[in-house]
Amino acid sequence: MVLGTSPAVVTETLFALEEQHDFRLGIHRIDLITTKSGRARSEDVLKQQLRGLGDEHDVKLTEVNWHVVSDEQGHQLDDLITDSDSQAAAELILKVIRQLCLDDMCQVFASLAGGRKTMSYFMGLAMSLCARNEDKLYHVLVPPQFEKFDSGFFYPRKGEESPISLPELPFPRLRGYLEEKKPDLYSSKTSFDKFMKAANQALGPDLPPEFTLLVDLENRKVWIQEVQKPPVELKKRFINLFEVLIKLDRTPRKLDDLLGKDQWAKTTKRNFRNYITPLNDKLEKEFGRRARIASTGGGRGRPAEYSLPRGMQISTASSPTLE
Repeated sequence: MVLGTSPAVVTETLFALEEQHDFRLGIHRIDLITTKSGRARSEDVLKQQLRGLGDEHDVKLTEVNWHVVSDEQGHQLDDLITDSDSQAAAELILKVIRQLCLDDMCQVFASLAGGRKTMSYFMGLAMSLCARNEDKLYHVLVPPQFEKFDSGFFYPRKGEESPISLPELPFPRLRGYLEEKKPDLYSSKTSFDKFMKAANQALGPDLPPEFTLLVDLENRKVWIQEVQKPPVELKKRFINLFEVLIKLDRTPRKLDDLLGKDQWAKTTKRNFRNYITPLNDKLEKEFGRRARIASTGGGRGRPAEYSLPRGMQISTASSPTLE
C-alpha cells in the first residue's frame, strides 16, 4: 500500500478485503510505502488499531514492513515536493511491487488510496507492469464524515454496518507481453527510467509521425527506411497482399473496390482475409503496433474495410545492400 498521513486507509482496506470475500483471505503481511513523516504519524497508531482489528474481527497480521522513500544519499524524505522526490518514490514503488510479484507463494492485493497522487499513479503503473493474473488493485472509499483524521474511524465495530467501499480497479496487465520481449526486466534491478524505456521499446519502436514501409516484392523483404534495422524476409503468401496494400491510402477502402474480377483477384481476396492477421502479427513484432494494417467493419453481409495506420505509406523498392 502507498500511505500518506492517514493510517485509517490501512485498517479500512484490510477489513474490507477480508469481509467482502466469501472466505477469509488470511492476509498475514502488509508492505507500506510512505515518507518519513507518514511513518512517524502512522506507526504507533497503526500498531494499536491493527491489534484492535485483530481482536474484534480476527484479522491478524504477522508481519508489517515499512518502506520509506529516500533520496540518492539515503536520507528519508518527509514529503514529495520536487521532481527528484517523485523519482525516488517511483523507484521504491517499482522495486517493492516487482519483488512481491516475483514471489510464487505471494498474491498481491495492492491499494493506491494513500499518499500523494504521484504515489497512487506509480502504484497503478507498477501493478500494470508487474502484476500477474492473480494480483489485484484496489481503492478504499468511505463517506466524507469518516475521512477526517480526527474522526476516530479505522474500522466498523463488531455488529456495526460497514461504511467502507473497496472497489477493485481494472488495469492493463502488460507483464506477460513484456516478459516475453524483455525477460531480464523482472529478474534484474533495473532502475525505473531504464525499466520504462525498455518497456516502451518492447511495446513497439518509436516510429516517426510519417514513415514508409518499403517492399521488395521480388525478394520478399520489407523494411522501414526510418528504422535502422535489416530488412525482414516474409513468406511468399504475404507478398500478394502487399500488392493490394500498396493501393491503400489513409481513407478506409472496401477490399472489393481494390480487386478485379479475374481469378488472381478472387484468390487474393480470399487469402487477404486469411493472411492479414498473421501478417499484422509479423509487422507488429518487427516494427511495433503502429505498423499493423487497420481493419473495420465486416460481417453480416458487410464487406470489411482496410486502411493504413495514420502516417504510414507503403511503397515498392529494392532491398538495400548491407555492408
